Amino acid sequence: MVSADAIGIKNVLNLLDKQGISYYLLEKGTSLKLKQYDGQNQAVTLGDVKDIIFENGAYIFPVDGYRANMIAILFEPEYPDTANHLTFVEMGHLAASDIYRCEESFIAAKLGLAGTYKEVAIPADKTVASVVVNGVTYDSVDTEGENAYVNYYTCVAKVAIS
Repeated sequence: MVSADAIGIKNVLNLLDKQGISYYLLEKGTSLKLKQYDGQNQAVTLGDVKDIIFENGAYIFPVDGYRANMIAILFEPEYPDTANHLTFVEMGHLAASDIYRCEESFIAAKLGLAGTYKEVAIPADKTVASVVVNGVTYDSVDTEGENAYVNYYTCVAKVAIS
């Protein structure tokens, strides 16, 4: 995530648009538990989880889709393959301290954003048994708490709750 008022964010969004990479603008005052980067170029560190409030909103770049590796390379200065690729920090588009990492699973779905996963509420006394897609039953469904997460890109799914 990057604050909506970060210096260089317009250049970053323009580059992402050219690559067909999706992103979303979160509302002003959005608060999330995130880790913040700090440092410069190859000497960047990732801090501990903190409650961050984006007074002017923030852009989220979901890394749960088919372009996840490209997004990670561009935004995460310590990504393993950045020795062969430049990050937005190394290119000078963003300061490391402008970039935040969310390590919570299914964050885009939880925020109600269109992404790889679709969130489906599970009634309190039920569990997810399977997903049925075009008549084929799949027994693997990601669940967390009271919700199930089905891969939205793979299919439009019906969740069988028992």
